[in-house]
Amino acid sequence: MLILHIAASCLLYIFLRVLNFDRRLSLIGTGLVAALPGNMFAYAALVFTRNDMLAYNLILLGLISIAKEKLYWFLLFGILGLLTREPAGMLFFQYFANQYYLKGLKGIISRKSFLTALVVLCTVITVRIIYHEEPFDRVEAGLYFNISNLTESIVFIFITFGPLWFIGISGYRLVISGTDANEINEHRYFILKSAPFMIVITLISAFLLAHVREIRVLHISFPWLMVLCLQLIEVHWRCMGDFVGENRKAIATGGGIVLGAAAVSLLSGHLYIPGWTGDEISFLESYLWSSVLIIEIAGSFLFFWWYRWKRFDPEFAR
Repeated sequence: MLILHIAASCLLYIFLRVLNFDRRLSLIGTGLVAALPGNMFAYAALVFTRNDMLAYNLILLGLISIAKEKLYWFLLFGILGLLTREPAGMLFFQYFANQYYLKGLKGIISRKSFLTALVVLCTVITVRIIYHEEPFDRVEAGLYFNISNLTESIVFIFITFGPLWFIGISGYRLVISGTDANEINEHRYFILKSAPFMIVITLISAFLLAHVREIRVLHISFPWLMVLCLQLIEVHWRCMGDFVGENRKAIATGGGIVLGAAAVSLLSGHLYIPGWTGDEISFLESYLWSSVLIIEIAGSFLFFWWYRWKRFDPEFAR
């Protein structure tokens, strides 16, 4: 599974480069996703399965195919994604969104779109026939559980991406304000415009049909969220660079703590502690999740402090 994790990181970098982010920003985006403490710990604790990691790779391959306008490759990766994990159907939502942004309603009701929808329908029906007997009720296992543990569910929604949620929201505010809309890659603009819809759909699916605390379903939305985050960073790169230069010691210390927490989280899932009972190991996992939450809250406050402070700077506003 580690190989699939590395492959997903490489594909994310390629995807960001296809959207015309430079090498520096693409590496930053890849590193942010790969080293986010919540995701590292979820990977180590085997919350992510091989099917999940394979689905992430297929989603990224599908998004790259859409950006390069390779319809048949997109259909291949989309079908394989659906057969691996049904939430990978997000790829087809993105395809239809692109058609709408390109041609309006005519793009959605075109022959290509009709054939694509037919392929999706046949694939979903096939998956349902193959896996028609499930050992549990998805709604009962998902919605009812998440509602009965609402506080925990909200916490894990936040933990999935931590401060990246707020950076992404700020990035989308730039998009709807029209900032640099005419200067960016066409397919990047489509991703930016459709990102909130994709993320909300994934969030609803995770809340209705899965345990939010497992974070693997919600994590599917990471390509869209990362594009929003990098859009904000790209637009305000010089301002952020000045801020980092002025506070490099504090940021280096905080970054070291975050990376250390990510490393501990990764190792903790593979350590065998002789003599420890299941309850003691569960307590350790709970402690580590609490540590991840504190780190991500601190990172969110740091971003809010920077954003509120710099938005009064005329150069930043420009």
